[in-house]
Amino acid sequence: MRRLRPLLIVALLVLAGCSGSAGGGAIEVIDVSGPLDSRALRFIADSIVNAAERGQEMALVQINAPAVLDGEGFDRVRQLLENPPLPVATWVGPYPAVAYGGAAILATTAEHAAAAPGSTWGKVDPVVLGEVSCKQIEPPTRIERGRL
Repeated sequence: MRRLRPLLIVALLVLAGCSGSAGGGAIEVIDVSGPLDSRALRFIADSIVNAAERGQEMALVQINAPAVLDGEGFDRVRQLLENPPLPVATWVGPYPAVAYGGAAILATTAEHAAAAPGSTWGKVDPVVLGEVSCKQIEPPTRIERGRL
């Protein structure tokens, strides 16, 4: 037992040193709920950048949003999700979370995207952000029998 005690102490010290620390190796969870206005979008972008600067292993953007309300902030977050400074995943959840419009676009832009069972994402069209005009989609042409 005397020989085992120093071995156990060393093992505990090694295990304590291997545990995750606040300085790195952790996953940053960025939780946003409600319409994504300029403040919420700035929070997402700043949190992703800060997580990379702190050496986090990954960032997870947890989304529950019916819409995006700011075009400029949307573009910045979308660019960060397309070319992230660290691995970024998006998750629509927890149930009954939604991601509609621009929020759905952001949720699907990340390389890794998931949704909680029972959550809803979609209703992407039409999305109007900023001053970009939307092209109106013409109704489908009816093809009559025998005519092209």
